[in-house]
Amino acid sequence: MKTFDRLQLPIRIAAEVFGEDLQLSLLAHSGGLGLVPHRQFEQSPHRNALRVLDVLDFTLPAVVTLIRNAAPGRFDPAIALLAGEMKAKLA
Repeated sequence: MKTFDRLQLPIRIAAEVFGEDLQLSLLAHSGGLGLVPHRQFEQSPHRNALRVLDVLDFTLPAVVTLIRNAAPGRFDPAIALLAGEMKAKLA
């Protein structure tokens, strides 16, 4: 968006699609730009009709939140392991 703004190029969002397979299908048949996980693109039957673009000044900020019940439960060990792994990966 910043690059489009800087170059004074209009950007029109035609559809906000949830579900990578549907998104890739629409892109393959209609064109446009989309954001999907690389692993989803690699597994898609539409990958041969699409092209990956490398964008130099693109950043995608994200927030990872783990929400859990305050009361102890049987999944506490798994949740603690997940939280520890996420912290280590994001550190």
